[in-house]
Amino acid sequence: LYEYFENEATVWERQSYLRGRSLGAFNLTALLQDIVKKGLSEADCQELREIRKKLITSEISNDELNLKHCPGGLVEIEFAVQNAMLKNQLTPKSPNTTETIQQLMGHNVQWQKFGLRLIELYFSFRKMEQLFQLLASRSVSQVPFTESLFSNTARFLGVELESLRKQLILDLHETREILK
Repeated sequence: LYEYFENEATVWERQSYLRGRSLGAFNLTALLQDIVKKGLSEADCQELREIRKKLITSEISNDELNLKHCPGGLVEIEFAVQNAMLKNQLTPKSPNTTETIQQLMGHNVQWQKFGLRLIELYFSFRKMEQLFQLLASRSVSQVPFTESLFSNTARFLGVELESLRKQLILDLHETREILK
């Protein structure tokens, strides 16, 4: 496995392993150190930009909420954090996104400026995603603002439907600005 990551692994494979966890006797730490020490070449950065285009929808919708795949959503935050770890050649201490943001804050001035706010936004989006799943009794990542699930979520939170919709859209735009 070490030889594969040293000689053959693509940038997205290296990136995906940053979320890995050690299993049993196999300690992932040494492998992660090898993965991040390569850093990112300009070709790697271009490949990651292309992958991001495939993962993230083109715009934030006023008609439906997609907390996972819209710009500024959960996938984009996780993607940006993983890329920053590779770029800064930092070995993640945890697969947890918020802990990794905190780690970046300790090593990078830009992340110090907006890291805490990004953690707040990430938790907010995760909480909303989990509420949708609890209230729908199924996995939900895309919810039309007109669907009863969205209005039930607003009612559960004790907020007006339109207020919740506007706040989520503002938060997604803020996340996009932070990650630019």
